[in-house]
Amino acid sequence: MRRVIIIITVIFSSLLWWGVYMADNSNKESTVYFFQDVQRDVLRVASSSLNNWLVNHVQNNPTLDLSKLPQDYFREQRSPISPTTYGDVFIFQNGSPIFDNYRMFLDKYPGQNIKDFIEVQSETAGADHYYQLVDEINKNSEGQGYWTWDAERRGVEWAVWMPMSFEGQDFVLLITTPQQIIFDVASVSQNKLYYMFIASIANILLILVFIFFYYWQEKKIRDALSESGNVTKIGELQHDLETCKLKLENQSNQYQKVSEELESAMNMMIDKDMKINEVQNKLKDRMNG
Repeated sequence: MRRVIIIITVIFSSLLWWGVYMADNSNKESTVYFFQDVQRDVLRVASSSLNNWLVNHVQNNPTLDLSKLPQDYFREQRSPISPTTYGDVFIFQNGSPIFDNYRMFLDKYPGQNIKDFIEVQSETAGADHYYQLVDEINKNSEGQGYWTWDAERRGVEWAVWMPMSFEGQDFVLLITTPQQIIFDVASVSQNKLYYMFIASIANILLILVFIFFYYWQEKKIRDALSESGNVTKIGELQHDLETCKLKLENQSNQYQKVSEELESAMNMMIDKDMKINEVQNKLKDRMNG
């Protein structure tokens, strides 16, 4: 029974921590899913903002060549996209970054296509899982997923990219957010601590219940053994009493035999005395006669 209690306790404890693991994973997945919806909404706003910005600048500068917009132009003019707490926003044209206020791409790889410099970044900073993003940016396609730009500094990032067109020119807007920032904003770590706290309390209660049942079972076994021991002692006493009774009966029989022998000896002595008296009486009679 004690083994059963231990096995049940281990199983329930394992299920509790497995539940914490599953709840944490589910929380992370739902957080990322929700956050990418937010990123998509941010890109829609950014696309509208960029479109308005381009309209104003084309009206003010009709000779502006949209196919050769340098990063410096975006710096000199008012930024088309305001910084956002939901990630870093970039603008690509023909696969090359043209808006990069966060200095992720242009400082290290100015004027290069992301397809060309991502391989170098992979070797120098651990860029990974970027094939879908790079391919769809070069194809001006819409998509979402995760990738790694700098494994040490930024880690895994979740990104959404969306194309837009203006006067025959194609652009792709990219918003990318490190996973850790997403989890910090959504308090994923705090939720995990909450799950672990609940599981720890439940585990402690489970252990206390286990201890209670363990000692209850131990006491039950001891009582059973104690009762079993008393029965054995009673049986032993009864056996001893029977043995003593038999011994007493044997001794009584022996005493009876001895008594009978003594009685027989006394009777013989009495008979002898009587015979002696008869002989003495006869002698007396002869002497008197």
